[in-house]
Amino acid sequence: MKYPVSKNLFYLNKNLIYLNHGSFGATPRIILDKFFKLTLRMENNLMKFFIDDYPNLIKQARESISKILNSPTNNLAFIENATTGINSVLRSLQPEIDKNREILTFDHYYPAVNNTLKYIQSITNCKINVVELPQFIESNDQIIYLLKKNINPRTKLLVIDHISSISAITYPIKEIVELCHKYHIPVLIDGAHAPGYLELNLAKINPDWYTGNLHKWYFAPKGTAILYTTDKWLHKIHPLIISNDYSKGYNSEFDWTGTKNICSWLTTSDFLKFYQKYFNYEYCKNLADESRELILKDTKLKPLVDKKLTGLMHSYYLPTKFEANLSSVKKIRYKLLKKYHIEIFINPFKDKLILRTSSQIYNHIDEYKVLCKALNEIF
Repeated sequence: MKYPVSKNLFYLNKNLIYLNHGSFGATPRIILDKFFKLTLRMENNLMKFFIDDYPNLIKQARESISKILNSPTNNLAFIENATTGINSVLRSLQPEIDKNREILTFDHYYPAVNNTLKYIQSITNCKINVVELPQFIESNDQIIYLLKKNINPRTKLLVIDHISSISAITYPIKEIVELCHKYHIPVLIDGAHAPGYLELNLAKINPDWYTGNLHKWYFAPKGTAILYTTDKWLHKIHPLIISNDYSKGYNSEFDWTGTKNICSWLTTSDFLKFYQKYFNYEYCKNLADESRELILKDTKLKPLVDKKLTGLMHSYYLPTKFEANLSSVKKIRYKLLKKYHIEIFINPFKDKLILRTSSQIYNHIDEYKVLCKALNEIF
């Protein structure tokens, strides 16, 4: 197959240079067509669909994704997004947390996760211990050292990304889980970007909880994600919305939280087939690395992380011409979109603005050349 693939596979604007697959993904036409077909089937006879068909359809979908992620089906639930997964676990654990406990996390967290931790802190009076990473991260050894340095007898839980949204670093998750378990600290992993971006083996990683989006790198319709819970915690984790199947088991509770369109979940076997047919990690990785070299050579941007710690996304500090706030983000984004037809991730991080690229099968190097030209003109 020839790469980059045609944008005709997607509903993306053909004139748009879309370098931000990481934020929301992009769902192929064929998968959305299946989603619409399932929705029409649902609407044709709602009683039959929800009462007769759905239990078997969701079971088949869960079996499909469980095989790919190497997880028992009983430990895997479908949810709307990774933020839902983080909230489901932390809200369920609320009775376990008090003012004498600490939740450990890293300063490269996703804003929604940070806000959830703040909420839990406001309810329980626990301490949120944030590990500060260096301005430029050189090695996994740095991360492990800083984590170990911050573990103490009060540490109740570690909440950590698998791939950081802000810096695009891929954490050494297996080593981190092993270290924490050595100190009897459970681990909640925000794998928002990881499914499809990485080959996930949940049995091998062995986290206590893992949540990840399928609508990013697996090309699923929006609102498709998973929450994995290990056997030890299955009886304690509940969905955010308590509904008809409360106390009937992990799968049952998450499968039904009230009437909604769950047809996105039922496309699982379809988007997995599309992924297996079209996704090319080697192409995307080579493009990501080539684009990084180009950006560092042709612009004033500086990376947050050593190349060996990243994958298909790269993050850079923007020059300090603009203040690090959402108003600046809006100005830069509109300049890039209006004049250059570029959409890309830009976000404040501490006292700087961060730009992050994502390399997907529909991207090519000439798009990054346009980006470099645009950045040089703006900065």
